[in-house]
Amino acid sequence: MINRSFILSLAVAVAMLAPVTWAADDSSAHNTAPRSAFNPANYSGGNGLSKATAVILKIASDSGGIASEYVWVAHAYPGSKVVEQALTTWDHGKRYDLLTVRTADQSTVELWFDISLMYK
Repeated sequence: MINRSFILSLAVAVAMLAPVTWAADDSSAHNTAPRSAFNPANYSGGNGLSKATAVILKIASDSGGIASEYVWVAHAYPGSKVVEQALTTWDHGKRYDLLTVRTADQSTVELWFDISLMYK
């Protein structure tokens, strides 16, 4: 008889290794972050529409921090695509990523992310 915990472990492993489906015109993994991966505990600050209302990332790793920007965008702007990303210079002890996003209705929005914690 197969142990229930083994079956559960196997199911979790399969789910973690399942391939992600990308949009046909999009080869970037960042642009397809699943909305289900959104964790509000990873963010604070504002709506990101200006430097003053930047989304503050609470993730210290480079790869986790960058990926979390795309997760936030997918959550806040479903169906959108990041078309440009720029790293700003230090500004009063803070560092920002500025993402240009094409929304589902084809409008463009610039979003500010305070990524200072990734450099501490």
